[in-house]
Amino acid sequence: MNWCVLIPLLVGVICALLGYLLGKNAEAGKKPSFNVYAYKNRIAKLEADLETCKSSKAPD
Repeated sequence: MNWCVLIPLLVGVICALLGYLLGKNAEAGKKPSFNVYAYKNRIAKLEADLETCKSSKAPD
């Protein structure tokens, strides 16, 4: 194989690998920008309110 083809391919593969690893490492340190537990608690409260509403409107 010609060196003029092999060297750019090798550099491209190395750069792709480094970019992937750096991106994965940078993403691992981030925390979510929103509070997941607050939303879960709100959903649970809304579901409880819905069940209360459904039971009060149920035909007897």
